[in-house]
Amino acid sequence: MLSNLASIAQNTQSDNIRMIDIAQLHESQANYFEMQRIEEFAYTILGQGGVKDNLVVRPLESGSYEIVSGHRRRAAVQYLLDHGENISRLLPCLIQNYADEDAMMLDLILLNVSARQLSDQELWQSYENLDAILKRKKEEISVSASLANSAAQDKRNSQQGSHYNSHTESTDNEHDFTIHSAEEARRAIIWGEILQRKY
Repeated sequence: MLSNLASIAQNTQSDNIRMIDIAQLHESQANYFEMQRIEEFAYTILGQGGVKDNLVVRPLESGSYEIVSGHRRRAAVQYLLDHGENISRLLPCLIQNYADEDAMMLDLILLNVSARQLSDQELWQSYENLDAILKRKKEEISVSASLANSAAQDKRNSQQGSHYNSHTESTDNEHDFTIHSAEEARRAIIWGEILQRKY
């Protein structure tokens, strides 16, 4: 599931990918993944003729961009530039607009999980963040389901002139349980994928 995320991003339609000057690309404060072996990575990039895999970024109000995935690639190119190497300042970037911070954070986590070996600390932080996000999403779904059920109940009451019976209440509870189980399953799948990359 997660192993395909990077390739999906890289294969997005080309009109969503732009060459952006490195000065316009800023690290995300939400990024907690370690920045190690940058010098070694830098010369790997230089040897292959530059950055081949696009970064994932989101636009900022200032006109610059926040990096979602690609912090090490940016750092490696900056290292090469600082050491006088002949490499382009322009990096290929997939520009994404996110509905909210949780959507951005999910991409930040999953794209990094799919692309690198994680330390124990990174694994734990990834699980904690994913767990918090999915709990919030579950609450949003539960609220939406409750509103939908309430609207349906009002409509039926107006049509039938009666309230729901205990059987309907039982059905509602089953619906809530189904949503809960789906979210729990999703979280377990994601955590299982993270553990597979570690062990």
